Amino acid sequence: MEQSDLLRQKSEAQSRLSDSRRKLLMYEDELERLQIAKNNMIEVIQESSTYKRNLIYLNINPRLWKGTTQNKYEDQIHTIDRSLQTYLQDIRDIETAIEMEIRRVMNKIENCHSDISYYQSRISNLSHSILSLREG
Repeated sequence: MEQSDLLRQKSEAQSRLSDSRRKLLMYEDELERLQIAKNNMIEVIQESSTYKRNLIYLNINPRLWKGTTQNKYEDQIHTIDRSLQTYLQDIRDIETAIEMEIRRVMNKIENCHSDISYYQSRISNLSHSILSLREG
């Protein structure tokens, strides 16, 4: 193989190495943002669960009820409970989607690391071949 071909291949490998490093930084940034979003969702779930629990188990003195007030209140609490349950499930679904996206991005990061290792090895081998051609 001619030296010019080896130099061209080395230049292409260096360009691809640079692209892989740039992608790696981009994916690492995306992963960080996703992890922050997931942590925020966990906080929202915990706070909402606490709010729901406090609302459902609100302790009201039974002597304060008059007429149908207790039934109306319990109906409203039941409606709110269902709404909160739906809301919490929606938030958990979002958290699951974020977790899936985190795994997808982590796979991309692993692929970038593999590509970087490959291109570094390729560049090293091409550099050795170029040096051998120059000396020989």
